[in-house]
This record gives sequence, C-alpha cells and structure tokens, in this order.
Amino acid sequence: MKRIFYFLARAICVIALCIPTIGNAQSEIFTTSGTFTVPEGVTSITVEAWGGGGCGSTISDNLAGGGGGGGAYARKVVAVTPLATYTVTVGQGSISGSESGGDSWFIDTATIVAKGGASASDNSATAAVGGQASLSIGDVTFDGGNGADGTGSIAGGGGSSAGSTATGNAATGATGGLAPSEGGIGGDGRIDTSGPGINGGFPGGGGGGAYRVDGGIAVGGTGGNGLVRLTWIGAEINVFGNDTAINNGDTTTSVDNWTEFEATSINLQSSRTFQIESSGTASLSLTISTITISGDNASDFTLTSSPTPSINPGASSFFTVSFSPSEVGLRTAVISIPNNDDDENPFTFAISGMGMAEDGDGDGFSADIDCDDTNPDVWQNLEFYVDADGDGYGTGELTLACAGDPGTAPVGFSLTADDCDDTAATTNPGAVEIDFNGMDDNCDGTIDEGSQLLSQVLPSQCGQTFQSINALVGAVSFGGGVDGYRFRCTNNTTMTTEDIDSNVPHFNMTSLASYDYSTTYTISVMLRRNGIWLNYFGPSCEVSTPAILGPGGSASIVPAQCGSTVTSLSTLVATNSLLGVTGYRFQITNMTDPSAPNQVQTYENNHHWFSISNLDTFTYGTTYAVEVAVKTNGDFTNFGSTCTISTPNVPGIVNPGIATSTGTFFYTQSKGHVTSYRFELTNTTDMTVNVIDRPVHYFSFTQVPGFMPGTQYSVRVALMTTGIWSPYGPTQLVTAPGAAKVIVKDTEPTVGPFEVVGYPNPFNDRFSLELDAAENTNIQIKAYDMMGRLLEDRDISSEALETQSFGAEYPSGVYNVIVSEGDNVKTLRMVKR
Repeated sequence: MKRIFYFLARAICVIALCIPTIGNAQSEIFTTSGTFTVPEGVTSITVEAWGGGGCGSTISDNLAGGGGGGGAYARKVVAVTPLATYTVTVGQGSISGSESGGDSWFIDTATIVAKGGASASDNSATAAVGGQASLSIGDVTFDGGNGADGTGSIAGGGGSSAGSTATGNAATGATGGLAPSEGGIGGDGRIDTSGPGINGGFPGGGGGGAYRVDGGIAVGGTGGNGLVRLTWIGAEINVFGNDTAINNGDTTTSVDNWTEFEATSINLQSSRTFQIESSGTASLSLTISTITISGDNASDFTLTSSPTPSINPGASSFFTVSFSPSEVGLRTAVISIPNNDDDENPFTFAISGMGMAEDGDGDGFSADIDCDDTNPDVWQNLEFYVDADGDGYGTGELTLACAGDPGTAPVGFSLTADDCDDTAATTNPGAVEIDFNGMDDNCDGTIDEGSQLLSQVLPSQCGQTFQSINALVGAVSFGGGVDGYRFRCTNNTTMTTEDIDSNVPHFNMTSLASYDYSTTYTISVMLRRNGIWLNYFGPSCEVSTPAILGPGGSASIVPAQCGSTVTSLSTLVATNSLLGVTGYRFQITNMTDPSAPNQVQTYENNHHWFSISNLDTFTYGTTYAVEVAVKTNGDFTNFGSTCTISTPNVPGIVNPGIATSTGTFFYTQSKGHVTSYRFELTNTTDMTVNVIDRPVHYFSFTQVPGFMPGTQYSVRVALMTTGIWSPYGPTQLVTAPGAAKVIVKDTEPTVGPFEVVGYPNPFNDRFSLELDAAENTNIQIKAYDMMGRLLEDRDISSEALETQSFGAEYPSGVYNVIVSEGDNVKTLRMVKR
C-alpha cells in the first residue's frame, strides 16, 4: 500500500499523477488495498476512486483483438468517525480476458464504488466497454472509456480511465484513449505484425488488443491498476494581535500586531490580548497548561488568561499576556502554543517590552531595586514556600517572594512546606480526615485510616493458573454504596502495569490492552464508593495465564506430527489454534547437518501452520527441531517445547543391477523442489569414488570417466534444494557394462515416477498442488464438481505448478481434480469447506 500525506501550498506526484492541494488539505493515496485510520478530530473525508482497467484481447488465432475498457471514477464526501479504521479496496487491472478490472471502494461497496473496465474476450475482435458510472456509487461518477474493435491487421486500443472531472475517452483504432485530467491512458493496440497489446496506463487505463498472424499466442495488454485517494482538511491555526496577523516563527516584534508591548515601569503591568483562529475543518485543540513563555526575560511576561482548550472550525478564542518588567531596559521572550496543526506545531513568536525605573510607592527603594514599587511595606525578595490554595501551608522548594519581614510570609506563600495538596484549601496537616472521599485530608500519608474498605482478587483464584486466556478474574464484592472496582494488573515479566475499571466485581484478562500467555500477573483491587475512587488498593495476589510453553503445552507442534516424517516438503506442519492469538512464530533448527547454512530459521504466520517449503533453506532427509512462540496483542512469547519433524527420505537407485551397455540408465525418484541430483559411485574393488551432478534424476556409465568394465559399484544419491545438498540416501549396487565396453548412445527413460499431492485438504479458500514427475513437462489440470461440470482447465509447466493456486472461485463442496502428464493421470478428491 502506497501512503502519502501532504499539506499547505504543496503539490504531490504519485507515479504519473500530480495532485495540487489547497490550505491545510491532507491526503492519503492507496495504490493497493489496505486500511485507513481517521485522524483525530476529522469527521468527513472526500473519497475518490478509480476502477482497474480491463485487459485487451489475447489472440491465439489469426486475428486483431479488441481493446479493454477503462475504469470508472467516483467521488463522494463520506462521514467518518475520528480514530476509526476503515477498509480501502483498490481494484487491480485485469490480466485476463475472462475477468474485468477490479472495483475500487471505501468502507464497503454500498458507500462508494468505482467500477472496473470490462476485458475484451480472448480471440475476439470485439472491444470491451469502460467501467459504467451507472453501476458506480458516488456523489459524482464518470464512465471509463470504451476500447476499440480490432479490424484487419489493426488491433483495437484500450479506453482511458475516467478523470476526476470528465468521462474517459474511447480508443480510436489502435490508438488508446487519451487520458482526461488525472485519468490513465489506454494502451495502444498491435498493428500489422504479431505481438502483444500495450498495457493500460495508471490509474485504470484499458489494455490494447493483441494481433497474431504467424503462430504462437499474442497477449493482450493488461489493464492499469485502480486508485483510491482520501482527502480531508486538518486543523489550521492563525494568530492575530490588534487584528493583524502574526507569522509563525517570527523573531521580530511590532507595535502593529501588539508583539511589542508599551513601555512599562518596573513591577507595574501592561498587557496584550491575542486572538487564535481555527480555520481548518478539524477541531484545533490547545492544552492551556502547556502554553509556555521562554527566552532571556521570560519571567517578565505572564499568561494571565487562557484560550479554550478546543476551538471549533471557523471560531476564535483569546489569551492575554501581561508584562511586568523586572529591570530597566529591553526585555524579550518567546511565546510557544502547542496545537494539532500538523505544520505549525508549536506556533511561536517573539514578544518584547521596555522596562522603565521609578519609585512608585515612596518607600525609599527605587524601582530598579524595589521588588514591589507599588507597596511601601515590601521591598526585598526573600525565600518562602508557595501556598497556592491559601490555607497557610506551603509546598515544593523555596522560592523568592517580595516581602518586608523574613518571618512573615506574604499572601500566597508560607513558612512551611508540609501541605500534601496545595490545590485544595481543605487538605492540610491541620484538617480532619473525612472517610471515603478519596483524599488524605490531614496529610499523614494514609487515606481513611482506621476505616479503610479493602477488596482483593477472590482467594480461590490467587496463585491459580487459568485454563483459558479469557478467564474471568473476580474480586471480593462489597455493598454499602460500592459501585466500582479498579483492577491494577502488573505483568511480572515486563513489569508493565495497566488499570481496568469495572462497574462489576470482575473483568476478563483479554480486556487488557496487552496480555500474554504463560505469564504471571500481580493484581490488586481499589474500590469506588458513591462515585468516588478511594485511592488505595487492597492486598495483591498472583494469577497466571494458561501455561502453553511447558512440556505438553499448547504452543508446540501437534502430537500427531511430532517425531513424524512429512509426506511432502509442502505438508502443513501445525500447532494448536489458540484463542486470542494473532501471530505464530516457528523456529526451525537443522538437527541433521550442523554445518548447513541457515542452521536456525524463523517463520512467522497469522495462521497456526507452516510448511518446510516456506523456509529459505530446506532439503530432503533432514530432521528439524521445531519450536513455537505466539503473540496476542503484544510481543511474541518465548518458545515452547521442542518437537522434531523429518523431511521425506532421500531415495536410492530404483533399478539397481547390471548395465547391459554404457547407455543403460540407472535412476532415482524425481522429487519436488529438487534442482540437481548427485550420484556418488564407489568402486567396490579399489574404493575409488566418482561424483556425478546431473540436472535430471538418472545417469549412465557414459557419464562415469574411467569406469572399470564388469566392476560392481555402490551408488548413493543426494538431492539439491534451495542451493544446498541433502545427506546421501541408501546405498544400492550396480555393475558397470562388461569388458567389451560397447558405447551406446544415451536413451532417455520413457517413464518415471508421477505423484501429485493437493494441500491443504480440506481447504477454506484455495489449494495448491505438489508434483513429483520424471522431468519438466506440460501438465494439464481439470477440476469437476460432483455433477460433472468442468470448473477449471489449465495447461502449465510442471516447473511453474508450485506457484499456482486453485479453488478460490469454487463454492463449498467436493471436487474431482484430474492431473495429467502424457500417459500419467492422477485423480484427487478435494473438499472445500
């Protein structure tokens, strides 16, 4: 999935598509299917979709094929929920005359959809139509362009996709339809000589038709892939002073926009009010406590009134800064406003003011040394503790305050620092403790001393290991106004802590934001009484989630497969499917050859299985130790108990005996995934060894240099898969041709092994085939339902078979799959759930 964001006064090009933006518009572009999470504060987005283009006609007869249709366009304003995640489906361009270009849609096909263009049928001069606006869904829809018919030696071009403002253009003759604004061009058709059509352009252009006159297959141009573009307007902050705009990051000050304050006598005060405007479409959120004033003289400037925490689009809020110079001369600072405007966070600007000296209160101390020149009773800065709630008890560190007598604290300060909550005047060391209000009223370090209500996890569960990950954890329940339970859960492995609040005396382990199997948690309980949390926990106890990692635990290969030899490299090796598990990690260790590359490999899957052929390195005749780790909504666990799995044995020579001539073939079994066969021949008379590497599964003595006629040789076979050799298989004896040593031309074996396996069976979505055949030949696969109807007919090479899958379009049922290679025929019965 291609994801791109962009903001104010910018333009972005994706592939060949350029998109201008206005204001603080943001977009995300999807060229493949995925999901989209709505940004915070955004309640509507504009969705634009282009369907995939249709494929041009593929020709195996002498004919000029028709062009494919271009994808349709749809646009709609869609209401969304902030922070919600929605599905985005991007239609892919068609690669076959039997299927149209894919539809593109957002959320679901009932919300908005852009239809894909139709594909021209194989061996047909008739063009396909573009995706239809009438079948698309949106506030605005446009048809994709139609392809052109093939005529004579001129194959038809593909239609263009629709643009964002206009219908797609039809192809003219062999020339693909020209792309309208933001559309994809149609691919050109082939002219005069055999060859393929040109692929449709992105997004959604139809493919050009192919033309054939001299044998072979001419392939139609594929359709261009579709596109989904999501656009929304985020938060935008503007700041004004004196109705004049202030630029973000401005380091200069001016009287015009009030960033330069009026000259002010020391410890007198002047102020300026600034306006914050929200001009975006999302709510502009400001956290007032984080608005800061910094710089050389920051203490001379104070935020005296604050804006609202959230400003609706089109609305404004105001804040005021006061200037009280502490020294004569120029005083400067910087205001910083954190916000959720993506490209102006924080919004900063410089402020300044000129400090003037005077003795305003006549106490004999001039303004440049008097800490308060308006009050003759105070003149010096002394250290006190801040008393923010005015109850006579302070807190924090000593700080300077303007005073006259060091033994008399000014208003807002105290001589002591023993207040445990300096925001509440009723909480201090001299107060009386009030039960069940959730506060330490008298600051003695204990809440509700002598009358605490203490709950805990049910004693019957303490120390227990649950049998299920979604086990219900209970607490000792209370009446008498208790209406809530807070469970504090600490993961004893990671030491992370999470609180779960519940109106009932229990919760599920799966309610945690992060939970793991085979993990012990320490849990304690707090009560809420009459809507007030008591703010102390009862005794803690430990509980454990299911112990799946130990011997016999669920995080291991199923017992039926442990210690077994799989029938095929593609056989699925499975662990148990566990509730809540979102990922399985398999660690596979080669136990047979300690020197093999990739000695330890890991493979991760969303499903509870893998096959040996999924690994980067694998071979026959090898035993692997397999361990399993799982994850739920956090990280993977440790690995569970070990189980061994062996790959199919390395075969020996299947026709040992006496060679009647040098052209006599000795062969082993042809095995899937094998790229080379190694034959080790040991002369049983003088013990000399010859090693022959062959791309096929047989050899003759014509490949053995200097063999001794009539001599018996012991032969072993090794197989190469993924670039490495397997161990040798069993030893068989063969005898070289007699003394006459007649040279006979090699004659290839006419019949070899032919084995086919379908997996998985039964299957849920699709299945694959693994073939052991004598050589790389063409394979025919036909699938019939139980009524005898032909559902699928493919001709492919045996070498390409392992990359193919089957059954995706079958309904649930039982099917006969017939695989043929010349005279070899194998029938499989496959079941789709």
